[in-house]
This record gives sequence, C-alpha cells and structure tokens, in this order.
Amino acid sequence: MAMVPAFIVQDIESGLFMAADGEGGIDYRPLVTQADHFDAFDVAEETARDNLNRWVVFRFYREAN
Repeated sequence: MAMVPAFIVQDIESGLFMAADGEGGIDYRPLVTQADHFDAFDVAEETARDNLNRWVVFRFYREAN
C-alpha cells in the first residue's frame, strides 16, 4: 500500500478547516474530517494566503489512488 502526502488548512482565528464549496469557492468546516485536502503544500499555502489572515497547514499521509 503506497502512501502519499496531503495537506489540510486550518484558519487560526476561527479554528475552522478549509473545504471547497462545490461552486469553485471556499467554505469552512468545524471538523477536520470535513476538510478537503490539497495534494501539494504550495497550493495549500497559496490558497490560505489568498483567503485567510492567519493559518496553519497540516501534513498527513493518505493511501495513493
């Protein structure tokens, strides 16, 4: 079983996790299990920078497709 890195963004001010809204925008969810993941750190960081004042990016590993 191959594992690959993935990244989740959390808003430091609200504690909410970033997720797609289904219409090309950003939504925020209260639970980490509801967050969407990014496949690249750079994309996660750029999206956070464009939408949040303060954030943290968490790396985790998931099974490769």
